[in-house]
Parts: sequence; structure tokens; C-alpha cells
Amino acid sequence: MIKQEVIFNVKNLKISKTENIFATEGIKNVFTAVFQFHSTDWDGLAKTAVFENAEGTKEPKLLEEDRCDIPDSFFKTSGVCYVSVMAGDFMVTNKVAIIVVNAGYTSGDTVAEAKNYFEQILRYFDATNMNVQKYGKLAERFAVGLAEDPESLMDNAKYYAHQAEQAVMGIPGQVEDAKNDIDAYVKEKEADLKGEDGNVCFVEFRIQPPCLLMRNNPEETDIEFRLNGSKLEYKWRDRG
Repeated sequence: MIKQEVIFNVKNLKISKTENIFATEGIKNVFTAVFQFHSTDWDGLAKTAVFENAEGTKEPKLLEEDRCDIPDSFFKTSGVCYVSVMAGDFMVTNKVAIIVVNAGYTSGDTVAEAKNYFEQILRYFDATNMNVQKYGKLAERFAVGLAEDPESLMDNAKYYAHQAEQAVMGIPGQVEDAKNDIDAYVKEKEADLKGEDGNVCFVEFRIQPPCLLMRNNPEETDIEFRLNGSKLEYKWRDRG
């Protein structure tokens, strides 16, 4: 990761920063401090930057080519932190303030034993991989069933699709069976309606007011019904 540079200007014993930075508590390996000296009284001296966090703890860092990494302890807690620079016992600047703000999470939000962000990321992907495997197995169970779960072999999408296919394939045979049953029923009833001569009784009805004519043998006879008061009378009638 490319670190961000925080530039400090130093002239004589006064230090200032070129711009404000935005820093949150708990960050690590994010910023590099760069010191630009604008007076000759610092020439040839071994310079040390002092980083004081919000708790008042100070950590000195020897400058190499007038720069150094800002230590992690500087961002330990939120609050007002200070940076100064010195050389020996006689060159010490004032302190310039840097505000460290509250982070969006605390250390308690992460895995306690995780030593760094990389380890936390690995843990996250391990957990994600376990979830993928878990839900992948669940999807397989409902799609085709699992050998280790016998009940699932008859309770999955593949099983029900096969059952539906078998049912559809059986429909033509069921239709043919139903047709045969109907034909057999009709033939049975036809036999019941036939007389001794083999002709179907009363196969034709005809209304001829005030009579209802029921034809028995269409070639030879009629049965004639006539209403006489409250009585229904009938007689055979030759067509002649």
C-alpha cells in the first residue's frame, strides 16, 4: 500500500503542517511524515521527530533523509495529538497538533486473536467459503437430493420432475382405458334395452297431440298412449 505523506515545514524553532489530514484511531502503516527545513540552523544535525498521542505517550523516530513513518502508537486513541522535531539538546521546535477522530469500529468489533488486518481478511474469506459450501450443499439437496440424506432422494426437484413426466406419459393410456370403459357400459345398457327379437325397445319417441307415440318395432308396430281423464291409456297400433 502506498503511504500518504504528511508534510511539515520547519523554520528555526517553528513547525507547521502544510495541510490538515484526516486520521482515524487504530489505523496502521498509513502515513509518512516528511519534514522540510527552511533554515540553515538544522544543517548537518541528526534530527528526531517526536510523536505524542492523545494519551500523552511520546515515541521518537530518527529521521532518514528528513522523513520517517508515523508510528502506530500515534493513532492509538482519538483526540489531539502532537508532532515536534528536535536535534540534540538545543534544537527543539514547538508542537503542531493533529486531530485523530473516532473510527467507525472498535477493536472489540474484530476477531480478538487477529493480529492484523490481513489475518482478519483471511478469517473473513474462510467463513465466507464455509457459507458457500453450506448453501451449495443445501441447494444440491433440494435440486437432486443427497445420498447421505435418504429422505431427500424422494423430496427434491429432480424427483418431482420425474414423477410429473411419468404422469404425463400415462395420460394417453388412461384416456384409452376410459374410452373402453364407456364403450363397455354403453354395450351393456344396449343389451338391457333389447327385446326378444333383438330390437331396442322404445328407440323413438314422437309427440302427436294429444298423444305420445313410442315406437317399439319401427318396421311394424307403434304403442299409442292417450290421456283419458286422470288415466293414461295405451294400445298397440298396426301401421298397416
